[in-house]
Amino acid sequence: HRCSCCAPLVTLELVDHPPQSEAMAMKLFVGGLPQVTTKETLNVYFGQFGGSPDSYVMMDSATGNSRGFGFVNFHDEEAFQLVLQHPVHEVDGARITVREYTQQAPNKAGAGGPPTIQPGYT
Repeated sequence: HRCSCCAPLVTLELVDHPPQSEAMAMKLFVGGLPQVTTKETLNVYFGQFGGSPDSYVMMDSATGNSRGFGFVNFHDEEAFQLVLQHPVHEVDGARITVREYTQQAPNKAGAGGPPTIQPGYT
């Protein structure tokens, strides 16, 4: 019989995943974007370096205006490295900030050890 008490709690299925280098896109943070810059503009600009980048501009949900920054995903490591080596980037007449995006862990109070007690405090 098949009741909930006899059924396995977890069913594992083996899936063939691509190598990590293919599965993970390389991501850039782009800042200092003019209000007129769109994801299409970024795709055209960064597409010059090779590959088919996937860009997006962060928008303010209340106003619908650009927040002045965005992200660009590359699936081609050579194009990604070329962008990082390029000393100056200019989009829509403005010099923009371009750097590799690294997701940072949230900053939690007390991380890294026990709390420190300051002298004079109880």
